[in-house]
Amino acid sequence: MPQIGQFTRGKSGFAGRVQTLTLAFDLAIRPASSPTR
Repeated sequence: MPQIGQFTRGKSGFAGRVQTLTLAFDLAIRPASSPTR
């Protein structure tokens, strides 16, 4: 399985870059906020 992305952990989640033969984009992954009731 090839690796298509590289991410680093930051204070608010993960940030990195995804790159394939046809796509290249930056991506941020952050935890979902808790719903308020």
